[in-house]
Amino acid sequence: MMIFCKYFYGSSGVINLNMLTIHHGLKLARFLHDIKVKQKGGINVKGKVTGFIHSGITVKDIEISLDFYVNKLGLELISRQISSNEYISDIVELVNLQEVKIAFIRIPGGNEIELLEYVGMERYPGNVRPCDYGSGHICLKVEGIEEMYERLKLSGVQFRSKKIVEITLGANKGSKAIYMYDPDGYIIELMEKSTN
Repeated sequence: MMIFCKYFYGSSGVINLNMLTIHHGLKLARFLHDIKVKQKGGINVKGKVTGFIHSGITVKDIEISLDFYVNKLGLELISRQISSNEYISDIVELVNLQEVKIAFIRIPGGNEIELLEYVGMERYPGNVRPCDYGSGHICLKVEGIEEMYERLKLSGVQFRSKKIVEITLGANKGSKAIYMYDPDGYIIELMEKSTN
């Protein structure tokens, strides 16, 4: 059995780690590393989340959805494709998938939304309320929320919220927000962040 001597300089002074086996020394080093990682809020694993790529929304008609997201909200269309590749069927686990119309739109700041229209399959609406599990929403940061609300309302966009609401508590205190629907009933939140 191998023995080593080591001094660890901690916040409370020098700790003598004499007569520890290498095995115990390695366990201690790993333990101290794990504490450091946890203090930084990280996860100490090889497979981990490293960023955000996109959010996908299944739509009934991609042309109507593109009109909403690009023409009404002003987001940038970055690519379109029609795919019948087998890998898509393997990912989504849908038998007899014929094709998918796909469009990627960019949100200022670099994030993307993927719109997907599945073609040649029986499909059902997913109309759920914000409180129903399995539902979701996308929050878009905006400037001039009052003007945007009036413009979108005049263009026929349906709003879930009856009015723009000022947030009174928490991390977004002082910000203004409103919920609306995209053409397929997916909830989009518009938020104007507080300058305070």
